[in-house]
Amino acid sequence: MKLKSILAIGALTVGLAGVAGATTTNFVYISGSTAFRPSSYDALYSLFSPAPLVTAGKVSTVGTPDAHTAGQMMFVGNISGNPYVIKCAWSGSEAGIIDVTTTAGNKKESFLDTGLAGQTNTATLSATDSHTVDLAFADNEQGVSLTKSPTLTGTALGIVPFVWMKNAQTNALNTTPPADWARLNNVTDAQLRTALAGGSPMALFTANPADTNWAYICGRDNQSGTFVNTMLGTQFGLANSPSQVEIDQNPTGVAHILGGALFSGKGANVGGYNSGGTLVTQMTITGSATNGDAVYFAASGVQNSGFYAIGYAGLYDADVAFGIQAGEVIATPNGPAIPLTYNGVAETAANIENGTYSYWGNEYLYKSKNNLSTGGGSVYTLLLTAVPANIDHIHAFTYSDMVASKSGAAADPTHN
Repeated sequence: MKLKSILAIGALTVGLAGVAGATTTNFVYISGSTAFRPSSYDALYSLFSPAPLVTAGKVSTVGTPDAHTAGQMMFVGNISGNPYVIKCAWSGSEAGIIDVTTTAGNKKESFLDTGLAGQTNTATLSATDSHTVDLAFADNEQGVSLTKSPTLTGTALGIVPFVWMKNAQTNALNTTPPADWARLNNVTDAQLRTALAGGSPMALFTANPADTNWAYICGRDNQSGTFVNTMLGTQFGLANSPSQVEIDQNPTGVAHILGGALFSGKGANVGGYNSGGTLVTQMTITGSATNGDAVYFAASGVQNSGFYAIGYAGLYDADVAFGIQAGEVIATPNGPAIPLTYNGVAETAANIENGTYSYWGNEYLYKSKNNLSTGGGSVYTLLLTAVPANIDHIHAFTYSDMVASKSGAAADPTHN
């Protein structure tokens, strides 16, 4: 979506005020999956005729600002001749399930203000509309979530894949990658379980005893369906305490471990990013191979020469890490992260569809147990058709694409 001119925005503001102020306007509030938000965007956009006015906040700073990447969205227009305002706050799959299981009024998300004028913004727009949630997208079924009751009404709409990656090390000024980093090309469930327990020497992944710098998992917090699929798919389990790092850049622009420590814990205290977009942007920061490993130093008193981060994300977010947008190479802040094969299998559409690549989950849409509005119920019904019709078969897949299925996030694919 291209940025609109000031004159166009002014004209749209007048239209927005008229629609939002109508007494018959249906307001619908949606939260949940960040990994699936571009597919959700396309499905919601398709419901309107004519095309809706779109407002987007927390948009990726990499490449051309695109409303598909927004952490907050608002659609204003007509659905079947009736005025609607649909607001989205992509809080994470687990957070979305909590949103729609809560008793009336007890859990709210912050949504974009209704009066905003079709802006696509890389910063946080005003989001003071605190409201209960009608619908939530989730990358995992409620049965394996942190919130198993009350039982929700929901429908599985398709497949959402994920991918592993290693953090960037090269850029225009440094085109020779470190040898140990170059040897890291694949991760297995057994290796990842060790790394999730507190990191591991690179030798675990490369089988080269000379690779003594450590690699740590850089991941999501436990409000994320990506997190749930990762913990169950690797068989690390949700009952254990994963140790993950968050990476940032110090004043000289070099990657370092935020806080110099591993984040761990259970329940609501699992450390990690609350957004896949933020995680993948941090994975493009270069220089970790030559920056000191504060975690290893704190544990041993010995300073390793550097560290590496192994991250995981949904495919739309991963495109940002890999320097790709809408199929074209884009500029990343420093350099691209690199995808890794998983259990020896590359992430491709064919490998997902036939089940040889197993790192994916079922995408669900859930209705609120206590706060569902009339408009929310109508939009739920429409999305059951609109979501599969707008999946791109690259970053997400319909069930008709698949010759394999999974009974849950912890299961291996089986052929249909």
